[in-house]
Amino acid sequence: MEELNKKIAEWVGITDRVPQFTHKIGLCFKYIVPKLRELEFAFNLWDGVGFGNKWLCSALLTHRTWRHYDADAETPALALCLTVEKLINSETNGN
Repeated sequence: MEELNKKIAEWVGITDRVPQFTHKIGLCFKYIVPKLRELEFAFNLWDGVGFGNKWLCSALLTHRTWRHYDADAETPALALCLTVEKLINSETNGN
């Protein structure tokens, strides 16, 4: 998880420390959500009921091109981070 936290910290522009995004939903809302909004992504988090007791996160961009990323995890923070990792990887790979 440390590598994922580092990747997200770089993506949101934090260079002096590596926050524990994957463990703290408050940090996700403080740093990740504003970055998603800046990129004009809508996102949703659903609780584990009906999803095998896992949290589901989905990020969607539709106004220019259809881009959709999603992931599920045991906690909402991790689900959001895994979704954002897919978005970061797609930007890195040019998709």
